Amino acid sequence: MKKFYYLILFALAFQISKAQLTLTKAANEPVIGDIHVVQLWDSTSAIPKATGAGVIWNFSSIVSTTNVFTSNFTTVAVSSPSPASFPSASFAESNSGDYNMCKSTATTYELVGYQSSFGGSNSVIIYTNSAIFAVWPIAMGYTATDTYSGSDVSATVTTIDTGTFNTNAKGTGTLILPGGLTLTNCLQIVTTSTDVFTIAGTGTVTSIQRQYDFYHSSQKFPIISVSYGFAGGSVSYCDITVNNAVLAGIKEQELKSNISVFPNPAKESITISLYNNLSKEIRVQIANLLGETVKMENLRQDGLSETKLNVNDLPQGVYFINIQIGTSTEVKKLVIE
Repeated sequence: MKKFYYLILFALAFQISKAQLTLTKAANEPVIGDIHVVQLWDSTSAIPKATGAGVIWNFSSIVSTTNVFTSNFTTVAVSSPSPASFPSASFAESNSGDYNMCKSTATTYELVGYQSSFGGSNSVIIYTNSAIFAVWPIAMGYTATDTYSGSDVSATVTTIDTGTFNTNAKGTGTLILPGGLTLTNCLQIVTTSTDVFTIAGTGTVTSIQRQYDFYHSSQKFPIISVSYGFAGGSVSYCDITVNNAVLAGIKEQELKSNISVFPNPAKESITISLYNNLSKEIRVQIANLLGETVKMENLRQDGLSETKLNVNDLPQGVYFINIQIGTSTEVKKLVIE
């Protein structure tokens, strides 16, 4: 009997370990042709960053902004102003005039340099010792530290860039997004990068960034990322970005959470209150228990709306209200007395 229990425990442990998300080269490393779009969001409460197993990261209170950032992964020759400077690069990631030159090997994803137009400097940094972003595969417990070094070949003053990447897979659990959209079996990756720029005749400038990336098997790129910058030991900025690929799901969940029907039970009329964040036509259909449509209304209202419908012509009983906006549908039970 004891042996039987051990077999059950082993099977359960195997299933749990099997369920944990693992990031792989095939599933998660960018390739030429990929486009990664993120939207900037703001926080209205404390940002969840807990580590460990079985964590619940609740981002339901973050609010969207209009700022959108797009990364395109292309050949170095197409994207870079100076492709000849990066002969070892496999592809380039371009974003708003900045370019990361990336190298792909059988087991690693590396940065071999970058070009930046920040502040009008037009820096061209070439790493003689590349920065390793990832050593595949990555699962809970993964830890890696890598040092890198290079110089700015475009500067008239000698500028040396050295730094360290420290990457840890520190958490597994459930991610809750606005509208109640819930993703289970997520993996949290925490990366701390320290950049030290040594400028001849000037001194050194240190830049520290810590980023929390939350991955799910449904997407190649992180679902949500939280980036902190540090200056003088204090947080200088905090950015929250959400993968554009999940925004439709967030809007549909927000729609469902924003719909209410009252009074219920009803006698004379009902009011449907909702926030139409999809800017699509609203279709309201009331059906009886046989599935027969007994009342239908088509509306076109954006934003917050309250629509009153008379139901005094319907017999007493149980009905279902089907509310459709675009491709998103919500069903509510209605009792008429």
